[in-house]
Amino acid sequence: MKKSLLLVFLVLLTTTLMAEDYALLFNGEYYNEVTIPNNPALSPATAMTIEAWVKPDSITLLPSIVGNEEWLSTNDGFILRIENNSFVAVPQFAIGTSAGWYRSSAPSGSVPLNLWTHIAGSFDGSHVRIFINGKEKEATPCVETMQPSVVDLRIGGHYYTYANRQWSGVIDEVRLWNIARTETEISNNMDNPLTGAEPGLVGLWRMQAGNGSIAYDSTINGFNGSISGATWTAGYPMDPTGVEHIPEQLTTQLIGNSPNPCKTTTSVSYSILEPGRVRIQAYNLLGQLVESPVDEIRQAGYHTFDWNTSDLETGIYFLKLTTQKKISVSKIVHIR
Repeated sequence: MKKSLLLVFLVLLTTTLMAEDYALLFNGEYYNEVTIPNNPALSPATAMTIEAWVKPDSITLLPSIVGNEEWLSTNDGFILRIENNSFVAVPQFAIGTSAGWYRSSAPSGSVPLNLWTHIAGSFDGSHVRIFINGKEKEATPCVETMQPSVVDLRIGGHYYTYANRQWSGVIDEVRLWNIARTETEISNNMDNPLTGAEPGLVGLWRMQAGNGSIAYDSTINGFNGSISGATWTAGYPMDPTGVEHIPEQLTTQLIGNSPNPCKTTTSVSYSILEPGRVRIQAYNLLGQLVESPVDEIRQAGYHTFDWNTSDLETGIYFLKLTTQKKISVSKIVHIR
């Protein structure tokens, strides 16, 4: 009898551990989003934290991860996004107050293309902070209170009809709290699936349905979202055992570019293990150098730049990244 019970337990445990993780894939177009009806609880005024796992496939202008910002008539709500308009691929978290917008930014390229990254923003009544993979990147003083939003909360989209504010890529495990989570709390729990009953948790969209048109909220609040256009895909591999996840090891490499094929502009992501001079050169199929878009000193980490390819002829090209210790090559297809 004991052996039978043990066998059943092991089967159930194995099934749980092997359960597939799902997420939502957004294509960067308007109305390709999750919409959660507006509620005062979704705009915590004096303290909050917003978290998500993301894997962008392109970064154009101002793609929104999650938020309910309203700036057309007032400065309300919050937004977690990538700023690729005035800057180059700079993650940002901002809140709207009666005194204007307060924001914190992470270094350019902190959210690389085609790789999973955890991003979080918090407000504790004194500072607006942003975190990448559980590490605080900036804290901006702010002694204001966040003004409650008058628009719906959106994941992967934006309330205003700007085509440049939609997310292109995957979003998973979105969490909204009415408390300011610390760096340690974010880091220790970002890989572990929550139950929805954690103190201070307002909304938990785990994207685990795997089908249908509803993104369910796992808290008792029932802030379910309507899925429009986004499709189900494989999600971030959460660790149900509670064991800390080891992030992908940083290496020196060309990660890739998007879009690919490209016509006029493409966003290129790369990473370097050690600080130093970085050269990125483009060659045609004949091995001829056609352009050198990067030749500068860069810090270790992930980086992204926009490359204007409008002068290239239709064809296949190779990007070559060169540092003092390593060379990495990737292929780009250009069409006219």
